[in-house]
Amino acid sequence: MYHLSMKNFGINLLEAWYFFREKKVSILASASSFYVMLSLIPLSLLLVRALGIFLGDVDDTRVKLFALASKLFPDTDIQILNTLEEIVAGPLYSSAPFTYMNFFFLAFASLSFFSSIWTGLAIITKDQAKNLWVRMKGLSIIAGTFILLMLIILIPALIRSLEEIVKNNFVISLIKDYFPQTTDFFNYVASMDFGVNFILSTNLIPFILFLVYFTILYRWLFHWKIKLLHSFLGSFIFVSALIIGKNLFYWYFYFARETLKENYGDYYTVIVGMIWIFVVMCFFFYGACLCHIYNTKKEE
Repeated sequence: MYHLSMKNFGINLLEAWYFFREKKVSILASASSFYVMLSLIPLSLLLVRALGIFLGDVDDTRVKLFALASKLFPDTDIQILNTLEEIVAGPLYSSAPFTYMNFFFLAFASLSFFSSIWTGLAIITKDQAKNLWVRMKGLSIIAGTFILLMLIILIPALIRSLEEIVKNNFVISLIKDYFPQTTDFFNYVASMDFGVNFILSTNLIPFILFLVYFTILYRWLFHWKIKLLHSFLGSFIFVSALIIGKNLFYWYFYFARETLKENYGDYYTVIVGMIWIFVVMCFFFYGACLCHIYNTKKEE
């Protein structure tokens, strides 16, 4: 049986890299990046509207979603997000109601990006399935993305609520009333942080949720043919590359900034943002290549 080890993992990383170059997957990533740009506005409108209606506050949802998006972009090139937020804000505050027709129109407009992913994976895996279900999987990914973003928004609030319940609840109040000598102890417990502020101030929760999300997504994109562990490894490589690349991308911007300003003027950060989207898509397809390498390994 095929055993996972650090040696095998390293070999598979190299094989995935060679496969990435051999199949010219960077071209697929560039195509998907183009469709990301086309789908950004309808997909953003769809997610903000749908989540805002579900959570009860569209404006607060917009602020939180774009704050999350800014964490996924290098600190120096968020102008593309600011421009996108301004574009999205217009339809959000118009008097027109959000109807089912609007929902399906925005969802359909967002499918071009997901179709580019299907095409890329079909080239990588040589799976030429073109039935309607495969093409419409994009709607399921939109639903999964909706759930992911909802959890990212709700979990910090839930943790705060649980912290408050632990520190102040009916049982504690009852004990204080019957045993006043315990008041100082419970007041001390209530003043403790329990590491909640530290956890919420880091990207730990989004990291875990993204890791779980892309683990499920990779396995699903491969029609459940790969093992959960292998899809987890692909997801881990993608999410880790996203975090490390975000920090290293600063240095590219640092050295290329003057040239970009000369060539593109005040909107040079938009160009940098587009380059970053391409890099992210390369990371995503590299994770898919790693999953494909594991999928092609024969059981021994």
